[in-house]
Amino acid sequence: MSDTNFKAEAKLTLPENVDDNVGGSIKVLSEGVASLLKLPEKIVDTVVTSGATLFRPLVAYLNGSASIIEENSFVRAQDIRKESSQCRLAVNVAKNLAIKQQSGQYVPTEIVDTDTLFAIQNAASETTDKDFLEFWAHLYTEEACNPSTISKKTVELCKTIDKQLAEILEKKIFPYCADNFFFAAYEIGVSDVGRAEDYGFITQKKLAINPSHPATNIVLYFGQYTVVCRSGFSVMPATPEFSLSISGAEVRKIITRNDTYVDFNILKNGLISASKNWRLSDKFRDHIVKLAPGKQIDSNFIIIQNNKIIYPESWQNKTIADYNNACLETLDISPK
Repeated sequence: MSDTNFKAEAKLTLPENVDDNVGGSIKVLSEGVASLLKLPEKIVDTVVTSGATLFRPLVAYLNGSASIIEENSFVRAQDIRKESSQCRLAVNVAKNLAIKQQSGQYVPTEIVDTDTLFAIQNAASETTDKDFLEFWAHLYTEEACNPSTISKKTVELCKTIDKQLAEILEKKIFPYCADNFFFAAYEIGVSDVGRAEDYGFITQKKLAINPSHPATNIVLYFGQYTVVCRSGFSVMPATPEFSLSISGAEVRKIITRNDTYVDFNILKNGLISASKNWRLSDKFRDHIVKLAPGKQIDSNFIIIQNNKIIYPESWQNKTIADYNNACLETLDISPK
C-alpha cells in the first residue's frame, strides 16, 4: 500500500452552528471511510493514489487532513448536498472495483479524470437516492475500467431516469433483450414499453438477425435461458419491432447481471409471437435454400435451461442435436 499516513479520524474545523446539511455530509464521509478501509488493500491503494477528483474528500479524510467548511457554505445547502452524494458515489465505486478485482476482471492501478467521468460524477451529484447512486457508480466504474464504454449522450439521457423508469428498464425491458432486440413488447404492455421508447432507451427498427450459413442456428441468451432458433431462419421481434437504442445498449451492458430474473412465461409468449413472422433467410452468399416439400417442424425455436430443453414439451426428452437435425430436414440446401 502507498505510504499515505492513514488516521482513524480527521479533525474538522467547523463554524459554531452546524446544521443538518453539514452534519449529514460529515456523517456520510465518516461512514464512507469506514467502508473503504474494509475493502482489499489494492483497491484502497488505487483510491488513495488516484488523481480522480471523485475520491479527494475520502483521501483527505484518510490522510487526517483538516476539512475547513467556510461560514458562507451554509447558505449553499445544495453544494453540501452534492458533496454528500459524491462521498456515497466514491464509496460505491470503490466497492465495485473490489468486486471486479475479486472476480478476476481488469482494474486500473490509477483512475484519471476524463470528460465522461466528470459528466457521470456531475450527474450523480444531483441525487442522494441510494439506488440511483449505485446505478451511477456502475456507470462510473465501467467507464473508469474501460474508457469509451459510455458516451456523454448516454450520461445525459440517464439523468432523465426516475425510479419508475429505472425499474421498468431493469425488470421489464433489459431482461427480454438479446443482441439488442426486444422480444417481449406485447407481454410487457403498451404503457411501460411506450415510456422506455419516449425516453430514448428503445426504438422501433425493422431489422433482422440473419444466419451466416443455412445450417446455422441463431442463438439468443436471456438470463438463465438459452434460445436456439430454427436453422436458416431470420430472427426478429414481433411487429412493431423494437430494439435497444445505442444508449439503451450501453446501459444494459453495464447494469444487467448474470442473475437477472427472466420470467419464463413472458419470454416464451414473446418468442411465440415473434416467431410467427420468422422466415427463411435469403441472405446466403454461397447457397440456394428452399423449404423441403412435405417436411414440417412444430416449433421455430427451443428454450434451454441447464443444458436441457424445457420448451416445447414435445422436445423435452430430446437433445439440441435432435432439434437441429429435424430443422435441417425441412431445408433443401444447394450451392450457388
